[in-house]
Amino acid sequence: MIRKFICLIAGTLILFGCAQMVEERAQIIKPPAAAPGATYLGSEACLECHEDMASDRANIHMKIASFEVAGGYGTGCESCHGPGSLHVDGDGDTSKIIRFDSGITPQEVAGVCTTCHHTDELMDWPG
Repeated sequence: MIRKFICLIAGTLILFGCAQMVEERAQIIKPPAAAPGATYLGSEACLECHEDMASDRANIHMKIASFEVAGGYGTGCESCHGPGSLHVDGDGDTSKIIRFDSGITPQEVAGVCTTCHHTDELMDWPG
Protein backbone atom coordinates (compact mmCIF):
# COMPACT_ATOMS: atom_id res chain seq x y z
CA MET A 1 0.00 0.00 0.00
CA ILE A 2 2.77 2.43 0.94
CA ARG A 3 4.69 1.49 -2.22
CA LYS A 4 1.63 2.35 -4.39
CA PHE A 5 1.25 5.67 -2.56
CA ILE A 6 4.92 6.53 -3.11
CA CYS A 7 4.61 5.63 -6.81
CA LEU A 8 1.50 7.79 -7.10
CA ILE A 9 3.25 10.76 -5.47
CA ALA A 10 6.37 10.27 -7.61
CA GLY A 11 4.30 10.02 -10.80
CA THR A 12 2.39 13.19 -9.91
CA LEU A 13 5.63 15.09 -9.27
CA ILE A 14 7.12 13.89 -12.55
CA LEU A 15 4.02 14.93 -14.53
CA PHE A 16 3.91 18.33 -12.81
CA GLY A 17 7.64 18.80 -13.43
CA CYS A 18 7.28 17.94 -17.12
CA ALA A 19 4.38 20.36 -17.59
CA GLN A 20 6.31 23.09 -15.81
CA MET A 21 9.40 22.37 -17.94
CA VAL A 22 7.38 22.68 -21.17
CA GLU A 23 5.97 26.03 -19.99
CA GLU A 24 9.43 27.33 -19.05
CA ARG A 25 10.85 26.15 -22.38
CA ALA A 26 8.12 28.05 -24.24
CA GLN A 27 9.14 31.24 -22.42
CA ILE A 28 12.85 30.80 -23.21
CA ILE A 29 12.84 29.23 -26.68
CA LYS A 30 11.17 31.60 -29.13
CA PRO A 31 11.57 31.87 -32.88
CA PRO A 32 13.00 35.08 -34.33
CA ALA A 33 10.39 37.61 -35.37
CA ALA A 34 9.26 37.51 -38.97
CA ALA A 35 9.54 40.69 -41.00
CA PRO A 36 6.68 42.97 -39.89
CA GLY A 37 3.94 43.01 -42.52
CA ALA A 38 5.20 39.98 -44.45
CA THR A 39 2.64 37.49 -45.73
CA TYR A 40 2.87 33.89 -46.87
CA LEU A 41 3.20 33.28 -50.62
CA GLY A 42 3.79 29.53 -50.83
CA SER A 43 6.82 27.52 -51.88
CA GLU A 44 6.15 27.98 -55.59
CA ALA A 45 7.04 31.67 -55.22
CA CYS A 46 10.29 30.70 -53.49
CA LEU A 47 11.19 28.17 -56.16
CA GLU A 48 10.98 30.82 -58.91
CA CYS A 49 14.37 32.10 -57.73
CA HIS A 50 15.62 29.13 -55.73
CA GLU A 51 15.07 26.52 -58.43
CA ASP A 52 17.95 24.45 -57.06
CA MET A 53 15.71 23.73 -54.06
CA ALA A 54 13.01 22.26 -56.31
CA SER A 55 15.02 19.05 -56.45
CA ASP A 56 14.80 18.86 -52.64
CA ARG A 57 11.18 17.69 -52.80
CA ALA A 58 12.28 14.78 -50.59
CA ASN A 59 12.40 17.29 -47.73
CA ILE A 60 9.41 16.41 -45.53
CA HIS A 61 8.70 20.12 -44.95
CA MET A 62 7.89 20.46 -48.66
CA LYS A 63 5.09 17.92 -48.20
CA ILE A 64 3.22 19.65 -45.38
CA ALA A 65 -0.37 20.56 -46.20
CA SER A 66 -1.96 23.71 -44.80
CA PHE A 67 -4.40 21.72 -42.65
CA GLU A 68 -1.41 20.15 -40.88
CA VAL A 69 -0.06 23.50 -39.69
CA ALA A 70 -1.40 25.13 -36.54
CA GLY A 71 -1.30 28.81 -35.70
CA GLY A 72 -1.37 30.23 -39.22
CA TYR A 73 2.22 29.30 -40.06
CA GLY A 74 3.09 28.63 -43.66
CA THR A 75 4.00 25.36 -45.29
CA GLY A 76 7.04 24.25 -47.26
CA CYS A 77 9.83 26.83 -47.35
CA GLU A 78 7.90 29.33 -45.27
CA SER A 79 7.24 26.87 -42.45
CA CYS A 80 10.85 27.44 -41.37
CA HIS A 81 11.89 30.67 -43.11
CA GLY A 82 8.77 32.68 -42.29
CA PRO A 83 6.46 34.58 -44.63
CA GLY A 84 8.29 35.53 -47.80
CA SER A 85 6.36 38.40 -49.40
CA LEU A 86 8.74 41.18 -48.31
CA HIS A 87 11.76 39.06 -49.24
CA VAL A 88 10.33 38.65 -52.76
CA ASP A 89 9.19 42.29 -53.02
CA GLY A 90 12.65 43.41 -51.91
CA ASP A 91 14.36 41.53 -54.76
CA GLY A 92 15.66 38.86 -52.40
CA ASP A 93 16.46 41.14 -49.44
CA THR A 94 17.81 38.55 -47.00
CA SER A 95 16.96 40.70 -43.98
CA LYS A 96 13.27 40.05 -44.74
CA ILE A 97 13.40 36.28 -44.25
CA ILE A 98 14.57 33.98 -41.46
CA ARG A 99 18.01 32.69 -42.38
CA PHE A 100 19.80 29.99 -40.41
CA ASP A 101 23.28 31.02 -41.52
CA SER A 102 23.24 34.62 -40.38
CA GLY A 103 23.22 35.55 -36.76
CA ILE A 104 20.25 33.82 -35.21
CA THR A 105 20.94 32.14 -31.90
CA PRO A 106 20.66 28.42 -31.23
CA GLN A 107 17.64 29.24 -29.06
CA GLU A 108 15.97 30.99 -32.00
CA VAL A 109 16.72 28.03 -34.28
CA ALA A 110 15.14 25.73 -31.68
CA GLY A 111 12.24 28.18 -31.49
CA VAL A 112 11.59 27.82 -35.21
CA CYS A 113 11.60 24.03 -34.96
CA THR A 114 9.52 23.86 -31.80
CA THR A 115 6.86 26.08 -33.34
CA CYS A 116 5.56 22.84 -34.85
CA HIS A 117 7.60 20.18 -33.05
CA HIS A 118 6.32 20.52 -29.50
CA THR A 119 3.58 17.96 -28.89
CA ASP A 120 2.37 14.50 -29.80
CA GLU A 121 4.18 12.57 -32.52
CA LEU A 122 6.05 15.68 -33.72
CA MET A 123 7.87 15.79 -30.37
CA ASP A 124 10.11 12.91 -31.48
CA TRP A 125 11.76 14.74 -34.37
CA PRO A 126 15.39 13.71 -34.88
CA GLY A 127 16.79 17.27 -34.70
